[in-house]
Amino acid sequence: MGMVEIKLSGLDQLQKALTEEQPKRAKSILRSALTAAGNIIRDAMVRNVPKDSGLLSENIGVKTSTRGSDELRGAAFIGPKGKAFYPARERGLGKKGRSRMPVVTIARFLEFGTSEMQARPFMTQSFEQEKGRALDKIISVIREKLGL
Repeated sequence: MGMVEIKLSGLDQLQKALTEEQPKRAKSILRSALTAAGNIIRDAMVRNVPKDSGLLSENIGVKTSTRGSDELRGAAFIGPKGKAFYPARERGLGKKGRSRMPVVTIARFLEFGTSEMQARPFMTQSFEQEKGRALDKIISVIREKLGL
């Protein structure tokens, strides 16, 4: 699955205030903002995912990563959790006798389709629906945490 990159520009005051913080605190603030924004998109994915058994919708999560001190960067990874599996009897896809299938694989089939199934792009749809709200959330959380 792909990654979408968003660069915030035109927010010089916010960027300057964030980089003036101690690196550990700045990373914590950014992580909080990314988690809050990621939860908005995750909730949309949970609403939009096709639900047969509900296992996929129960296993969509948000992970964040931050790095850097001179140029602080962060990422939110939103999507199916890699360690959850559909038991063979519930998955209902394919004709091979696999004992279980990862929810990540089912999500990929739904998002992009297969030779036997039309795509139902719930992840792309969710991102497009909520990207504005998520960006606003990043900005508001950073402002709140910095007291601006």
